[in-house]
Amino acid sequence: MDDTASNTERTIRENFYAKIDAYNLALLWERVHSSVTSGPNSPAKPALILPGEVAPAHRHTQSALRFIIEGKGAYTAVEGERAVMEPGDFVITSNWAWHDHDNETDQPMVWMDGLDTPIIRLLDANFTEMADADRHELNRPAGDSLARYGAYMLPVDWQPISRNSPVFAYPYARSRETLMTMARNGDPDPCHGHKMRFISPASGDAPMPTIGAFMQLLPEAFTTGPYRSVVASSSRRV
Repeated sequence: MDDTASNTERTIRENFYAKIDAYNLALLWERVHSSVTSGPNSPAKPALILPGEVAPAHRHTQSALRFIIEGKGAYTAVEGERAVMEPGDFVITSNWAWHDHDNETDQPMVWMDGLDTPIIRLLDANFTEMADADRHELNRPAGDSLARYGAYMLPVDWQPISRNSPVFAYPYARSRETLMTMARNGDPDPCHGHKMRFISPASGDAPMPTIGAFMQLLPEAFTTGPYRSVVASSSRRV
């Protein structure tokens, strides 16, 4: 093919691309190089919460979870109550709850955040409000919510004001002991091993209506069987 024919073909192709672009259409072969890569290519970048750092008090329409990976002693404060975090702890900040994070230790803290941002963006309801101070005012002692709502009892006449869990910090020590007791008392599920889902003690539902969370213990050399479900919390096997 000579240069003239090649240029003509290229012009025709580019004109076609411009025409369909007006209809929000694109050719797969023009996008496949960036969408199908030879390996994982996540835009997420890890970052440490360093000693002395604080995430100023704020609230937002997204619900969020935190799974603590490394470090001890930093805290998350939610609606006036602090929870000192350790590896394995599961911590939530429900939507529109005031919260801040602070590392007063001399070591970095690492945790994994998960937010329901996609559905909030879909609903065009994504916004944040910053507090007037770095730290939200404390009005309850540490461990208060766990004592009130996490001991298989609820305060008399207490009524939930939302579908979010009244407990925001689930200590790993409790979760680990539950899984270890299950392992001592019976064989693992062929699909899940020993697996438990976090719940709101007030309702038995997920801690937040838009995010489910689980903890799983797999015995050494255990191989999970195939499992398929249309809902993450479903126990039906097909």
